[in-house]
Amino acid sequence: MIEVGTAGKTIFPYHGFQFMSEATLLPSGISLDIKCIETDQMIIRTFFYDQSDYECQRDIIENAIRDYVLANTTEVERLFKFLCSNNWTRDLFD
Repeated sequence: MIEVGTAGKTIFPYHGFQFMSEATLLPSGISLDIKCIETDQMIIRTFFYDQSDYECQRDIIENAIRDYVLANTTEVERLFKFLCSNNWTRDLFD
């Protein structure tokens, strides 16, 4: 059984940025904080009471991260990062 107060951290890349998510188990649910590692800026802080709550908020979380990337990069930077990734070659040869 996981104890209250237990926290788990995950680092994930998205469009050239590194983000860290930290989930903490609280008595009434789970707290989730996502911040950008490069700028140390908090992107979103949310709370889930159960699985259905997570499903409802998932789009909000994804949009907050996407909005952060759009606000902090130019179109040329985003295209450059995409072309330097493996994603475009998968699209090209599929």
